[in-house]
Amino acid sequence: MEVDPSNSGNKRVLESSDTHLSKARIPRVRKTTNKKILHCIKFFATQNLALRGHRESLELVDDSNVKNFLGLLKLLAIFDPVMKEHLTRVESHSESKSYFSPGVQNEFIHMMASTIRQSLLRSIRKAKYYGLMFDSTPSQAHREQMSEIVRYVEADFERTTVLVGESFLGFIQIRQKDAESLVEDILKQLEKDEMKLHDCRSQCYDNAAVMAGHRSGVNFINNLVFR
Repeated sequence: MEVDPSNSGNKRVLESSDTHLSKARIPRVRKTTNKKILHCIKFFATQNLALRGHRESLELVDDSNVKNFLGLLKLLAIFDPVMKEHLTRVESHSESKSYFSPGVQNEFIHMMASTIRQSLLRSIRKAKYYGLMFDSTPSQAHREQMSEIVRYVEADFERTTVLVGESFLGFIQIRQKDAESLVEDILKQLEKDEMKLHDCRSQCYDNAAVMAGHRSGVNFINNLVFR
C-alpha cells in the first residue's frame, strides 16, 4: 500500500518520519566524523607534524593558509561525502559543533598518549625487571622537567625471541632541583606507575652533579633507597 504524499495528514507523517530518521542518523554520522578527525590527528602526531597555523578558518579562500589539519580535512571532503557534509554544516552554522578546535585536538592527543603509556606500562610490568634513565632539562616555558625512560626485556618463549625495549614514558615536573627532591619525585612517579622498586636492575642519569654525584647526587641516594 502506497502513501499519498499530497494528503496533508500523510505529508505531516512523512515529514515527522524524515525528521526522526535525520535525528537518529546524527549520532552515527558524528561518530564516523569524529573517528576520521581522530585518525587525522593521530597521523600528524605520529609524523611529528604541526596541526595548526597562524590563521585557522574554513572560510579562508586560500587553502595554503589553513595549514595541515584543516587542509587535510578539506582534502578528505573532496572524496568523502560524510566529511563534506560535516564541513558544509560547520561553515553554514557557526554555532554547530565542529570538533576542530585546538582544545579538542589536544584532548584527542592526550587520550592517545594516555592509552599508549598504559600499554607500555603493561609491557614493562609483564617483563618484571627494568632499568631507569632520567635526564633533567628545561621546557620551552622555562620550567624544569625530567624525562623518564625505561629499558626492559620482552621475552616470547613460544617464538623464542628476545627484544630489548626502551620506552619514553613522559616528563616529570620538578619542584626543586636538589637531589632529595628529585629522588622524591622519582619514587612518587614509580609508585604511581605501579613499578616495584626491588625489580629495578639499573639506573642511568646525566652527568650533572645533582643527578650523577657519587656522594650526594640522585644516583647515590637512590642506591641507598634501592638496597
